[in-house]
Amino acid sequence: MKGKLYLASNGFNTYDIFEADQTFIFKIADILVDKFGFNGTAGPFIGLGGCYLEVYKNHIRITVGWDNWSGCFSMAYCEQGNNYIKELGNYLDYYLDTK
Repeated sequence: MKGKLYLASNGFNTYDIFEADQTFIFKIADILVDKFGFNGTAGPFIGLGGCYLEVYKNHIRITVGWDNWSGCFSMAYCEQGNNYIKELGNYLDYYLDTK
């Protein structure tokens, strides 16, 4: 598996892992909590085409989800979130390379 950093239609970063299944969102959420200090969560929310959950750190929100278009994704909504998505992508690139 390999992830890729993109610019989402909201103008902020998203890190997508196309080959990951929907259960991988929980691993990513755990990493955001354990390694990056996020502490609030909402979800999971499940729909016909995918599922997602949200994690929070102060005013920063990141959506971690899976859908049948992107695979597994983590998406920011602000500049500080952009930085966390980049750091998360670097961490996951290393993590996925060692598995």
